[in-house]
Amino acid sequence: MALRGERGTLITSLDALNRMASNPFFSYLLERIAEGIPARP
Repeated sequence: MALRGERGTLITSLDALNRMASNPFFSYLLERIAEGIPARP
């Protein structure tokens, strides 16, 4: 996999991940993110 972009962009704290996962809109956010990422051919 070839990653491009800013360094450290995908690094997040464990606390931030826990807060996101406990968000009632988390599944909606995941769907929106998946829609924005193009499928690889």
